[in-house]
Amino acid sequence: MAPISSPSPLTLKLLVLLAVTTLLPVLAAPGVLDNKLPKDVRLPTVSRSWMRACYISRTVPYDLVEADLCTHLLVFFGHIGDDGKLWVGESDVSLLAQLVKKREEENPDLRVCLTVGGSPDQFAGIAASNDSRETFAQSAAQLMEDNNLDGLDLDWEFPAFERPLHERRDFSLLLETLQAVLKAMARPRLLSVAVGAPTTIVDVSYEVPRVAAAVDFASVMTYDYHFFQTLTPATGHNSPLYPSPADVGYFAELNCNYSMNLWLQRGMPREKLLMGLPTYGRDWKLLNPDRHDIYAPAIGPWEDGYASLADVCRLLQNNGTEVWDSFGLVPYAYSGAEWVSFENARSIIAKATLVRALDLAGAMVFDMAQDDWENVCGEGPLPLFKLIREMLPTMK
Repeated sequence: MAPISSPSPLTLKLLVLLAVTTLLPVLAAPGVLDNKLPKDVRLPTVSRSWMRACYISRTVPYDLVEADLCTHLLVFFGHIGDDGKLWVGESDVSLLAQLVKKREEENPDLRVCLTVGGSPDQFAGIAASNDSRETFAQSAAQLMEDNNLDGLDLDWEFPAFERPLHERRDFSLLLETLQAVLKAMARPRLLSVAVGAPTTIVDVSYEVPRVAAAVDFASVMTYDYHFFQTLTPATGHNSPLYPSPADVGYFAELNCNYSMNLWLQRGMPREKLLMGLPTYGRDWKLLNPDRHDIYAPAIGPWEDGYASLADVCRLLQNNGTEVWDSFGLVPYAYSGAEWVSFENARSIIAKATLVRALDLAGAMVFDMAQDDWENVCGEGPLPLFKLIREMLPTMK
């Protein structure tokens, strides 16, 4: 089979028209299964701008990153030290400087933000008391100043989820402390968070109104809905847009449409809400290679359970089979015992169309290293990111 292809300009316009007129379900209560667009729903005019917040690591050569590809670069270099302070490695400081230089020389509207990851215990430690919160916040402000960065992004997965319940309140207090310190700087900095998508996480981990008041934007991780687990040893979509008939009970909630409506209902303003668009896929090893539909039995992950877009192209170039799910509006592919849920141009267009229809702030994209930056697919580097830029433009 031919590699995944990016659409021509004419084909892209036709696909967008198809997405607008036939792909969107009713924008009503989460979980409604209806893949027809009501006549009274209209997409917002394209004369507005959308945010495109893009996670980026050191893997991608920065000369491939066009200065207008994203509105915000969320850079994976922040760490929590044993002393409760924020730090960045020496080698990463020079890489941050490259992105800041790109902002200064090529696009002054670009925002370069530092993403902080860490274990739940590390986050719980800096959020535990007034002193620890203040220590972390002051170190973050100093690091922002020293490196001329535009903001801080937190990726705590996930406060109070299967952990002490007080972490839910501690997370709110941490954000409020950071907000106070970052906004008091001579040049105020942005504060953002990556947050969970399933109801089981949202309702345990977040005081949504307090989170909403503290941050400039929140990125919902609308992916990892399905991956191999011993309790659910079957294939499934990494990031379905809508539920399928096979999704029953709680599984009917595991889709982008449900999660975004959930966050809106819980109190996150549209103008602060970003929907997560993955560029990677999830990979399974089938129990029976002849059984390769959705929810097919699996005996484990394929290798590490992840697949980049380049990995999927290699699979398809080696006689893999691609299937489009007309309910979830996402593709999957299989070859022998390997089964992978992934994204292509068609699914990205559908997702971006939902972002527009819900009138959200924009999209978060995770992440640049998983897009085809090496041009394995033959469509040029970073084809999904470039398509997202076209679907969610920034107006001058």
